[in-house]
Amino acid sequence: MNLWLGVYFMMLMFETWQMEMRQRMGDSHYWNARRKARKVILNGGIIVKETFDLIWIIYGSTLYWSDAANGCNGKDGSGFMTIMFLFIIIGLLKIVLFAVVLGIIAYILI
Repeated sequence: MNLWLGVYFMMLMFETWQMEMRQRMGDSHYWNARRKARKVILNGGIIVKETFDLIWIIYGSTLYWSDAANGCNGKDGSGFMTIMFLFIIIGLLKIVLFAVVLGIIAYILI
């Protein structure tokens, strides 16, 4: 459980770094002249991050509801379990939102 939360927090730090990078690249004259490279870097980073996020949420869901997680429900691990549950719920809502948006886009294009 602690490993899962640690990696998830690292993903949140990476997402924050991506937002900062997007802002700085937008303000930079260097990257304004290289717009195609900027788009590839930014959009590629978002695709990689969101794909890893999807995989990590699915892994966390299977880990949270597995029999191996029953030992973490003691007084030492209950806070971690609660935080993990909240992150899983938020991640699942994000997955549903992405599915709805992709469904709308597919409906519009077809």
